[in-house]
Amino acid sequence: MASKEKGTSPIKASPPINNPQRQEEGDNVILPDDTRGRYMFRKALEAVKTIPIEQVAAEYGEFKPQGPGQLRGRCIAPDHTDRTPSMTVYTDTGRWRCYGCGMRGDVVDLEEMAGRHLEAWTAVRALAERYGVELPTRPKRWHEWQSEKSRRHDAIRDVRARLYQRRLFRMFAADLERIEDPAEREEEARTTYADLHVLAYACAEWKAGR
Repeated sequence: MASKEKGTSPIKASPPINNPQRQEEGDNVILPDDTRGRYMFRKALEAVKTIPIEQVAAEYGEFKPQGPGQLRGRCIAPDHTDRTPSMTVYTDTGRWRCYGCGMRGDVVDLEEMAGRHLEAWTAVRALAERYGVELPTRPKRWHEWQSEKSRRHDAIRDVRARLYQRRLFRMFAADLERIEDPAEREEEARTTYADLHVLAYACAEWKAGR
C-alpha cells in the first residue's frame, strides 16, 4: 500500500471503480490466503513490478521529463487537488513520490491508489491483465487435492443430512400414530419424511460451516 509521510494531511479513501473481480473459486491463479499463497503472491508482486512505472503513470496523468530518470506531473491521488506539479516518477528505480501530499510507493501502489482498488491483489491482477504479465499458478496436484477434499466434504454432509432427517422424522412419530387409517398414515409419513429433506440438508450445511 502506498505510504504517507508524517506531518502531512491524511488522504480519504475513495470508492473502488472498475476493479477487476477476484477470480472464481477453482481458478488457477494464486490467491494470498495461506502460507503457500502468500509466497506465490510475493512472486506475483515481483512479476508485475517489472512493468515500467512511467507507462502506468501515463495512464492516469500527464508527466514530463525533469532530469535524468525523473518525470514530473500533477499528483494522481484521487483526493489530492494538486494545483502545481508535485509528483515525481523515478523511472530508474520504479518508484514515485508526491511532495505535496506525501504519498509514495512502487508501481503496484500507484495502480492501487490511482485505480482506486481496495487491496493490492486487485491492483496486481489489473496490471497483469493490461500488460500481459503471467502470474504464478497453482500446481495440478493442488487442484486434484481440492477436488478430493470437496468430494469428501460432500460425502460427510450427505451422511449427516440423512441422520438429521431421520432424527427430525422421529419428532412427528406421535402425531403420525394418531392417524387411524393405515394407508393415510403411511402416505403422511412418506410426505413428512420427504419434506424434511431440505431442512436436514440446511442443518448439515450449517454444521459444516461452524
